[in-house]
Amino acid sequence: MVEGFSKRSRTVVDHGSNSCRRNGTDWHEFVPIGANECQKFQQRAGCATFVSRKRNTGMTVLSRSNEQIFLRLNFLIMAVFKKGINGAFSGTIGNTVGSSWRHITYMRSLPKPSRKPATPAQLAQRAKFALAVSFLQPMKWILNLGFNDKQRGNNTGYNRGLQLFITQAIIGDYPDYEIDFEKVAVSQGNMEKLVGLTLASETPNTLSLSWMDFSEEPIEPDEVKGSYFDDQVFVLLYNRTEQLFTTNRTAVRQDEALQLELPAIFAGHEFHVWAFARHREGTRQSISQYAGTVVLAGTEEPAEEPEP
Repeated sequence: MVEGFSKRSRTVVDHGSNSCRRNGTDWHEFVPIGANECQKFQQRAGCATFVSRKRNTGMTVLSRSNEQIFLRLNFLIMAVFKKGINGAFSGTIGNTVGSSWRHITYMRSLPKPSRKPATPAQLAQRAKFALAVSFLQPMKWILNLGFNDKQRGNNTGYNRGLQLFITQAIIGDYPDYEIDFEKVAVSQGNMEKLVGLTLASETPNTLSLSWMDFSEEPIEPDEVKGSYFDDQVFVLLYNRTEQLFTTNRTAVRQDEALQLELPAIFAGHEFHVWAFARHREGTRQSISQYAGTVVLAGTEEPAEEPEP
């Protein structure tokens, strides 16, 4: 059985598609915005105009508009279907594609090739998206953990991190985009942040982080607090020189300090560090904090003695 869209919604879509062709602009496809709804929007100079709303299709989309992230989907019809007597299918039949995503089965039509040259706004958006994916893809599992992927329903933690990165952490003008590392977010949550978080590298090959613990024992056994003494401190390090990510989860909130000894070959490399607190059961976390950037200290070589 196919759960599609009402006649009224199809009329709005058809009318909108004709309008877009007349104006020489492109339509982007159905986009979920909540638990039970989705939208179809139009891109004009990088800004989307929402024109119709219907039930959630289960798709996650990525592109930027009004602080939202969307991905261009080049198909005009999409529907979620329930498994009938023949069950779901995966693959292509004619111009129809069947697939599944996060336990939701759906169908869509094949994309129509476009020969129109990309607009400057489209080129700029593609460059932002490429920069975001290239930086975040290696730490996809971290974003799914930091944004609590298991509780995000039809969204994903990685998609949420990608959304915030594109809208907040990219600076500059096309094509010279750069990353504002201080605005990069790797987690969101309602737990308390680490108070007084600082970063330094004074000992050779060692990064030092420190913070203060103000957590208290709960008065009632089932009391929900914003911080606990045994909250896990999750640390993410980015070696910008080598473009490598490293994580550490050995400290807890009451430790108030963490010493990270790194390989000597990293001496002199530039590091960017983020941290967030995570409940011992992994059910909650704090918003991530940018601890700062530092150059890893190295071992001082003894001065050569002058020859007699």
